[in-house]
Amino acid sequence: MVWLFAVGVLTLLVYSRGFRKITVWLLGLAIIVAIGYWGWLRYTERPRAVDQIAGIKLGMSPIDVKLAKGAPSNDATAQIQSSGEYSLDWSFSTTYGPKLTVLFYGTNPQSLRASIICEADGDTRLFGLGNYSSEEAVTGTLGLPSRTSIAESGLSKIISYSAYNVAFEIEKGDVREVCVTDAGSVGYERELKDLSAHSVRPQS
Repeated sequence: MVWLFAVGVLTLLVYSRGFRKITVWLLGLAIIVAIGYWGWLRYTERPRAVDQIAGIKLGMSPIDVKLAKGAPSNDATAQIQSSGEYSLDWSFSTTYGPKLTVLFYGTNPQSLRASIICEADGDTRLFGLGNYSSEEAVTGTLGLPSRTSIAESGLSKIISYSAYNVAFEIEKGDVREVCVTDAGSVGYERELKDLSAHSVRPQS
């Protein structure tokens, strides 16, 4: 008998005008919330200038990076380039973890600042793009790159997007390394073709 009473009450509620109004109001509210959430996701994942990855920010000094990541895996020291600018190339890696490369540039050893930061085989994702994303996914999200650097071997390339301070190394059609830079683009020291001047990342 109790369940018959419950069914009767529910039937009256369903067919009452007030219940229909409440249902319509709740459905409308759910739609508004869903649209708002979709818009928030689109906003937070929109392409924009990036200044850090893997806990390292562009402009950090070598000391800042050591405090954040510990001692580098290599024992590199600052080197002077033909342009008179100083550079320092540090890498941080473990046997099974990602490899992080930080390149510093400055007019003297004391003014060195992080200018290129790259992570290979890691979990970093920029605009939803990261390790093993396809090149088509990158260009579909960010458009055509502002610069392309092809390795002398012809086996890989780096595509850069100066508007967003990012670059992606592509090998066999997939992303293998993600970079951020304040120099506009990233390229190989030894390229397949001669491109105009840009920041270079030593080939491993």
